[in-house]
Amino acid sequence: MTDADAYDPKYYEYLQFDLARYLDRHPDKKKLWEVMNDPKNLQTRDDLNKLLAPESGDESHSILPWLVMIEQKGFHEFLNEEYLNALADYMISRLSELQDGDTPVVVLELGAGNGRLSYFLQDKLEERKPGAFVVVATDSQKSGIKQVFPVEQLDFKDALQKFKPEVVVVSWMPDDFSSAIRNTASVKEYILIGETESCGDPWQTWGQLSEYDEEYERRKDLPKPYETDGFERKQLTELSKLQIARGDSRVSIGKETNSETNSFRRRPTNDMA
Repeated sequence: MTDADAYDPKYYEYLQFDLARYLDRHPDKKKLWEVMNDPKNLQTRDDLNKLLAPESGDESHSILPWLVMIEQKGFHEFLNEEYLNALADYMISRLSELQDGDTPVVVLELGAGNGRLSYFLQDKLEERKPGAFVVVATDSQKSGIKQVFPVEQLDFKDALQKFKPEVVVVSWMPDDFSSAIRNTASVKEYILIGETESCGDPWQTWGQLSEYDEEYERRKDLPKPYETDGFERKQLTELSKLQIARGDSRVSIGKETNSETNSFRRRPTNDMA
């Protein structure tokens, strides 16, 4: 997870002050906020909906908890129980394709921020298939995000070289890591979480072109970079439906999202001939 663009600190201070007064007026929401604001707790989508449910006579302030959440350093998505369960189930469904013998599948998270996603993903995988997966969180730690769970300080190239993972996960990739991921021989699949419009590089990561791109004429008939490197892309729609991202509007929270989960799988060698 990458660092979010910082807003005016005075604005954030104002939001916190206003939120504190709002929560004092609604003790049940205050208790829920305290639990949800602890990164060591994993909440459900229903928890968020309860927190943001309008209070009679105080409707205009009901969005305050969400505004404060998205101003926090490194926040991009509301990581929820349902999404983590679905992500773990997906990886279990892929186990026969990912695992060599009895050796645990190494899942490497790049740009892991505070390590929260990796921590809960390992927990979910271990519940379902003990010993089958090892999840490793790494981050360059240049963003200054406070560490909460174990995260090894490595940039993405060093992490790929050290751990030689079968699976790579990146949430809200700030720059293009995908070329390096695809060029790591051990990688069988990588999963990108976030908005396709703002994560990575439009062409190198997603193979997207705009007619206004200065490279449009040269690239428009070329295969996408991930295809050239022997990978195929698939949006994991059932997982994407469970995401709640910082850019979602008040009316879309818990219903639809601008964020996606996309899988890129290495094609078998015989399919590339």
